[in-house]
Amino acid sequence: MRLVARGPQSDHGVPIKRIYRMADLSRLEPSLRPSSFHDASYDSMIETCIREVLEQEAPILDKVLVDRIARAHGFKRSGRLICERVLEVAERHYHFQPDPEPEHGPFVWLAADDPGRWNIYRVPEREADVRFIEELAPEEIIAAARSIPSGDAAVEIARAFGIRRLSNSAKDRLMKVLGACGC
Repeated sequence: MRLVARGPQSDHGVPIKRIYRMADLSRLEPSLRPSSFHDASYDSMIETCIREVLEQEAPILDKVLVDRIARAHGFKRSGRLICERVLEVAERHYHFQPDPEPEHGPFVWLAADDPGRWNIYRVPEREADVRFIEELAPEEIIAAARSIPSGDAAVEIARAFGIRRLSNSAKDRLMKVLGACGC
């Protein structure tokens, strides 16, 4: 049985803690054809890669999704053309939800009803899996906030996600998300 990163509400609204790890696309490597990346005939392979990343990591910041697909294809940079290509395919199949802070970009979810049901926060499996605060969907931050004891919420949330040093901008983002939900 494969675990998908969807977040159904628990029976009692208690947040669920899970492990987060960066998507592993190695099983797709034999099928990847970087030279065909921009061909319309390659849409289904890009969609397969996107689904694989989303099943392992959703919700994921759109820029991070693009980077995962680009790196799997051996591209060192995710320029405008690669970004447009990946997002154009993703927008046909998956749900994009704007972040309350538009400068960060939207988060990509498997399905449109996932954000409303989300009650999960994911802690990094190892150091390489630590995400930046900007890469955390508001729903995941809120789930973490509901699971921590009272105290300095921003610091405790950052620690839950494996972040050792909390910048002022990251703390501001956390406080905006928590303020918006009344946490």
